[in-house]
Amino acid sequence: MTLSFISLAHVSLSEASEALNVGYEGYIVPVAFDPASLARRIQAEHIDMMASRLLCVDDKTAGVMLIARRGRTSRLAALGIAAPLRGAGIGAQAVAAAIAEAR
Repeated sequence: MTLSFISLAHVSLSEASEALNVGYEGYIVPVAFDPASLARRIQAEHIDMMASRLLCVDDKTAGVMLIARRGRTSRLAALGIAAPLRGAGIGAQAVAAAIAEAR
C-alpha cells in the first residue's frame, strides 16, 4: 500500500468535496459536501488549499485532510478516510506529514 498526497490546490472543488463525502461515509452524523458548501467552508475557516491534501492509496482517492491557517497557527480542520481503509494508519501518516510540514 503506497500512500501519496496531492495538494487540494491542484484538484477541483468537485473532486475535493467528493473526497470529503467518501471520507465521512458511514458516520453517525451525516456529512455531505458539494462544491458550493466546500467553498463556503474554505472561506469561513481559512482553509489553506495548498497545505490541505487529497490522500491517495495506490493512486486512488482514500480521503482528504483540510488544514486551516491563521497567521502562523495551523490546525487540522477535517480528516476523513474512506471506510474500507480506516484503521490502516493512513490518518496518522497524514497528520504526521502535516505536522512536519508546519514546522
